[in-house]
Amino acid sequence: MITNISSLNDSLPFSQLNNNEFLNICEQSQPDMNDNEFTKLKNLTFNPFSRNNNGKTYLTLNSDLDPDQNYYNQIITQVESCDYHDEDTFKCTTKDSKGDEFSVLHLNTRSILNKFDDLKAYLNSLEYEFSVIGLSETWLNQNNINDFPLPCYHNIGKVRKNKHGGGVGLYVNCSYQFRERDDLAVNIDDVIESQFIELTSKPKNTLIGIIYRPPNSRIEQFIECLAEMLQKLDLQNKKC
Repeated sequence: MITNISSLNDSLPFSQLNNNEFLNICEQSQPDMNDNEFTKLKNLTFNPFSRNNNGKTYLTLNSDLDPDQNYYNQIITQVESCDYHDEDTFKCTTKDSKGDEFSVLHLNTRSILNKFDDLKAYLNSLEYEFSVIGLSETWLNQNNINDFPLPCYHNIGKVRKNKHGGGVGLYVNCSYQFRERDDLAVNIDDVIESQFIELTSKPKNTLIGIIYRPPNSRIEQFIECLAEMLQKLDLQNKKC
């Protein structure tokens, strides 16, 4: 069904108001907030994405509303340049890229089976080749794990054997040589899913991993497995 956009807009609340008119109505309603809080509301409502490269900007002004933001608040003092972008601002940021920077993209797909075309369209819209793309919740199985190749990428993944859902995968840019590191991964049903590779085409080998914690799993078990994994990585690092 095709909906007339004009008719749809007419049916939406405040559709005929511009930003200033809408804010004037908010001010006249005398909400229980001070001027500083109202300024924050204005920025949150009409500027959800950063439009500059200064870093340390916020997608949401309340850390309780967004898990990414909540975590970001904890590490802000250690992060020199971190930002949210839409496709346009991302392309502006990377337009002068030489193509030899190392980059990683992670996506939680909740079934690559019905989102693969969307994934390819999204990557094309960014006009940028990532070094490694990590996927969680691929929802694949042993029969279709190799059915979703991306041009210019090697595709590897781990799937559940006895239960639907979950699954992690990595797309590694063909410009990199790598080997799988199953010895570093820990995979336990309903607790943790992970996959590691070692990039071998750089002057110094680099380990890349993707880790997924299934919902409703016991956090204590997950932490124990994560500690085991970090111990393995620490021993690996000492051998290098």
